[in-house]
Amino acid sequence: MPRKRDSHAVRRRLNITPLAYVITAFVLSRIACFIMGVRFDIGPLDYYWQFIDPQLLRTNLFESLYYLHSQPPLFNLFLGIVLKLLPGHEALAFHVIFLAFGLTLSISLYLLMTSLGLSGRLSSILTIIFVASPSCVLYEDFLFYTYPIATALCLSALLLHRYLKFGRFRHLAIFFALLALFVLTRSVFHPIWFLILTIPLIWYRRKNWKKIALAAGVPFLLCFLLYAKNAHEFGGFSGSTWFGMNFARLTTWRLPLSDRFSLIDQGKLSTLSLIKPFRKLETYQRHSHVPLAESTGIPVLDQTQKSTEAPNLNNLTYINISRQYWRDALYVLPRYPGTYIGSLFESLMIYFIPTSSYSFLKDNRQKIGVIDRAYNLILCGQLQYEKEITDDRAFLNTGLLTALGYLVVIVYGFVMLRQAFRRRSMSSPYALTLLFIWLNLVYVTIVGNAFELGENNRFRFVVDPFFLVLLGLALKHRFIKPATK
Repeated sequence: MPRKRDSHAVRRRLNITPLAYVITAFVLSRIACFIMGVRFDIGPLDYYWQFIDPQLLRTNLFESLYYLHSQPPLFNLFLGIVLKLLPGHEALAFHVIFLAFGLTLSISLYLLMTSLGLSGRLSSILTIIFVASPSCVLYEDFLFYTYPIATALCLSALLLHRYLKFGRFRHLAIFFALLALFVLTRSVFHPIWFLILTIPLIWYRRKNWKKIALAAGVPFLLCFLLYAKNAHEFGGFSGSTWFGMNFARLTTWRLPLSDRFSLIDQGKLSTLSLIKPFRKLETYQRHSHVPLAESTGIPVLDQTQKSTEAPNLNNLTYINISRQYWRDALYVLPRYPGTYIGSLFESLMIYFIPTSSYSFLKDNRQKIGVIDRAYNLILCGQLQYEKEITDDRAFLNTGLLTALGYLVVIVYGFVMLRQAFRRRSMSSPYALTLLFIWLNLVYVTIVGNAFELGENNRFRFVVDPFFLVLLGLALKHRFIKPATK
């Protein structure tokens, strides 16, 4: 009997030890980067387009959130709560909260890998490669929603597996709450995305469809109500009114200037096509004679600039500006498809540039430049190290190993899915969790590049943990043995 207890204790220590390595690597990497000069960047609070005026967050939070049409409101709610509860200490509070996100991401990524059948050793190696990377440190010290979403997405996969394995309703409820969190934070996560992930779960777990529908119902209703509110108040069933401006960057704005002038003379395009999207209102008024929307008495809609002197792109006038960009883009797209195809190619090039090569991370990135360069060269395959992702030599900037790795795991992930659904019950925790991971990786890769040109590599960061999970499963499946959990 003592021998059995001793054997059990040894196995338990062996399982705990790799996780201890992960936590140790997380702590040491943060200490090392702090010594090298990396500091939490609270600057985006003052000048980022996606954020409500900090003064309004402090004094007029809920009205401003209700009339926020340019972005889903949840991250601004988070900002407002911290600013209200901890005035004067917000920088420290945000830093501590983001460190907590980092620790949660580290633990949940490791547990997700081991839950899917990877060994503790391989799981710890892959997790440490990610959580101790320059990119992970830089986004953790950057006040934006990218890092919280990456954490929550990884945690949601783990909770899904826990529910599928143990059947506990609380895991399912938190899983769907996190799905709603994504929709209420970033417009790229559409309610349709929510349904894409929910329907297979209901289909393959038909015996539990009532429980699943109950857990999904309220979170989905909140997402629907946000979109319905925007349709009622602003005339568009969407999470963001900026879609036209975003899409113009891939279509109209990519046309040669001479072609745009010609189409304007023919009455086919508006004079907005001559102005780069997301400019200050005074630029549109001066060059395109765009009239300001009538005053509403609601500061978040009326301000042309914030109290920080940054432009307020939630001004009501931007709705009509974005719609005109959309109309111009719809004219250009079918008549000049090569322009859009070229933009897609460039989006993909930027998508596979190392995620640390994001211009707003530059100050902190310079503090750890040697480490960042080595990491991007050895693990990402970036042959040309550039400071800005907008460099004309974007192809040389691309992480060639990253691009190849994504292609392999997407294709091989599909192969593993087919085999998982053939060899086992379709409702197995392994198969459905693998499906969730693969669908998210494909969704972000397709949607994040089809409608955005400029910050594509930042978009990729949120699914990089899933890339490593699929890479680990592919390595085991191909070179060790098929996963059995």
